[in-house]
Amino acid sequence: MEVATLVLEYIKVLIWPFTVIVILITFRKEVSKLFDRAKKLDLPGGISLEVFEEKIQEAKQIAKEVAVEVRSELEVQKKLKEPKSIITEAEMNKKMIELGLKPSPSGLKISYYQEIASKDPRLALAGLRIDLELMLKNLLIGFKINLESRASIRQISNALLENGAISQKQYALINKLLQIANAAVHGIEVTEEQANEVFDIMRILVEDYKAWLTWGFIR
Repeated sequence: MEVATLVLEYIKVLIWPFTVIVILITFRKEVSKLFDRAKKLDLPGGISLEVFEEKIQEAKQIAKEVAVEVRSELEVQKKLKEPKSIITEAEMNKKMIELGLKPSPSGLKISYYQEIASKDPRLALAGLRIDLELMLKNLLIGFKINLESRASIRQISNALLENGAISQKQYALINKLLQIANAAVHGIEVTEEQANEVFDIMRILVEDYKAWLTWGFIR
């Protein structure tokens, strides 16, 4: 890919997060009011303040099991193919663009969301949900799974599972993260500590995603 084209793709990626940040800073009070109003609504999946921490702990347990799967898969790939170095954080967007995938505004850097969480944990989890959806949509492309463009994130994860692109444990972890992120989006109170726990869980999926990018989505 020509350098000019690559630069243009990066500009496209960076424009909208900058705009979002400006809007959030300018209308911070209004955004906070919207979050506070949303707390009065019923949250998707029935997550209440009382069970929010419980959901995080459940996700942490599943993440440990997924991490074992990831290590096992990497060992198999190393035996089947010429060993390759796992893509670094700095290379993520470049690799996604090269593969014809949609790059991430954060570069899938967990530190990006940790910084946001130090000021607004709910906003950080809302952003994380956007990146999770982007990853899943890219997996559809990588594994050549056809699905209508308006498909929901739940339909996408179902299609990935049905086509063997993700395991049952990965599917369960994705759904737990969606429940947690959706609760944050709809206004449930989230501490910075809880947000960071969720980021550590998400890191497991990001590492698996890096492996997919490295090995060309071979499973």
